[in-house]
Amino acid sequence: MARLKILLQPEIDDLYRPPRYTIEQQRYFFSLNEKELAVAKSIRKREHRCYFVAMLGYFKTKPIVLNPSFHSIENDLSFIAKETFPGNKLRRFSLNQKQRDRLYEKLFSLNQFKRWKEREHYQSVFS
Repeated sequence: MARLKILLQPEIDDLYRPPRYTIEQQRYFFSLNEKELAVAKSIRKREHRCYFVAMLGYFKTKPIVLNPSFHSIENDLSFIAKETFPGNKLRRFSLNQKQRDRLYEKLFSLNQFKRWKEREHYQSVFS
């Protein structure tokens, strides 16, 4: 049985890969207003703060949930660590799913979005 392909691999990559920013775009998308900065500062670990700011910037470009590796966003994380939360150079790190979910919950709350919950939302959409 043939499998239906709606998107080609380059289109899938473009949709689900973090955006590639120029230095000017990094300055724009990773700059924080007072409310965003307050939320970021509420995050205890510096590397998690940097990751949150990166995800927030990507969300401003395309509002989807991404799961990038450290390597794929290392340049942006370094920029954020240097410009927004100065300190030592960031070491390689990874987030577990629970940590990532917590950061995205903060991001969604900040942007007045809700995560899809089957039990809660399915009936209201399909009734």
